[in-house]
Amino acid sequence: MISSTLTGALLSKAACARVAELEKSRVFIAHIRLRIRYAANDFDALTASYAKENAGLLPLYFNAGSEESPGLSRQKILIEGLERPEVKSVLKAEDRTCLASFFSELGKADARGETALCDLYEALIEERLNAAKLHAEQYSGIYTVLGAFTGLAAVVLFF
Repeated sequence: MISSTLTGALLSKAACARVAELEKSRVFIAHIRLRIRYAANDFDALTASYAKENAGLLPLYFNAGSEESPGLSRQKILIEGLERPEVKSVLKAEDRTCLASFFSELGKADARGETALCDLYEALIEERLNAAKLHAEQYSGIYTVLGAFTGLAAVVLFF
């Protein structure tokens, strides 16, 4: 019974972790948009300033793989970081694809096009974030309760 309850609690925690990671990604994209609009920095400078200002709020994929791939650009490191196991366990495949698409498209237009791209992807992530919040609210308590009832049913069935 305890293991079923713990399984339910872990599923609930995973739903909340996805919400937190999507929120960090939305804030990161908003930061990029503002820096492109007002500072016109390159992508490496944008990410460096974000890391300095928001050390505790970095998405999981932010520094993933940077030690293993010293010659890659920050964009490639972020895209590779989205495929790391710790990121895959939190973000859905659609979330990772959306973010990878954003990072790969960034840097191919002028400042106005870049800010429009950021606006688009910020809205896409916001939509995913709202859906994840709704899912977490609806199911976070249910996972734990279902886990407890499953464990209770197993106890009753076997004893």
